[in-house]
Amino acid sequence: MSGDEVDVEETSDDEDATNDVEEIDPLTSATSRAENAERELAYRTAELANVQRRLAGERADLIAYGSAGLARRMTGVLEDLERAMAAFDGNSADALQAGFDLVLKKLRSELESEGVVRIETVGKAFDPTLHEALMMVPPNAENPPGTIVAETEGGWKMKARVLRPARVVVASEHTSASAVDE
Repeated sequence: MSGDEVDVEETSDDEDATNDVEEIDPLTSATSRAENAERELAYRTAELANVQRRLAGERADLIAYGSAGLARRMTGVLEDLERAMAAFDGNSADALQAGFDLVLKKLRSELESEGVVRIETVGKAFDPTLHEALMMVPPNAENPPGTIVAETEGGWKMKARVLRPARVVVASEHTSASAVDE
C-alpha cells in the first residue's frame, strides 16, 4: 500500500460524512415545520377561546352587578326611611318632617355621588335634548319666548346622558296644540 491509496480512502470517508450532514430530507424538514406550526396554532386558538370565555363572563357580571354600588347605598337610604317611619309616633309631625328631610338629603347625596343630577328648568331656555314641552303659554315680560315657565315633572341626567327629560311648560308665540305635537 502506498501513501496515495490511504489518502484516497480517508478522503472518501470524509466526503461521506460531509454528505451525511448535508443530506437532510426536505420533506422531513417541511413536515417538522408544519407540525410545529400546527401545534402553535392550536395553542393560540385555545388561548384565544379562553380569553373570549373569560371576557364573556366578566361582561355578564358587569351587566348583572353593575349597579350593585348604587343599590348598596340605596339600602342605607331605605333603612333611614324605615327608622324615620318607626320614630313617628303619630303625634309629632315635626319628627316625621325631620326624618324625611334627612332621607331626602342622603338620597340626593348618594345620587349626586354617581353623577345623577336634576335637570334645571324654570327660567332656563328650552332645550329639546333635555326638556319635553307638554304645554305652551303666551310669553310675558318675565318669560320671553323659548323660556321654561313651569316644570310638571323633573328630569334627570347621569353625567352627560339624559335619564329622563324634564316635562315642562314653555313660553311661546305658538300656543296651539299643533305646535306642541311638532
